[in-house]
Amino acid sequence: MPYMMNQEEVRISKLNYSPDEVEIHGPCANGINHSVVVNKMSLKSWLDRDMLVQDAFPHLTPNEREFLITGTCCAPFWDE
Repeated sequence: MPYMMNQEEVRISKLNYSPDEVEIHGPCANGINHSVVVNKMSLKSWLDRDMLVQDAFPHLTPNEREFLITGTCCAPFWDE
C-alpha cells in the first residue's frame, strides 16, 4: 500500500450525503491536517494497484494526489 495510507493518523470516513464516496483525513508532512473526498471503488482499485492514482482520481489536484501517495501536499512545504 502507499505510504500515506499506512500511517496510523489516517482516517477514512463515510459521507452521509454520498454513499459512494469517502473522506480521507490525515496530517500533511508539514503538520497541517488535510482531507480529500474520493469514490470508494476508485480508492479500492488504486489501493489494489489496479489503477494509477491519476486515473483513479482525475478530479483531484496533483497536490491532493501527492497527499494520498506520500503524505505531502501543501505548497508551503515544497517552497521551503
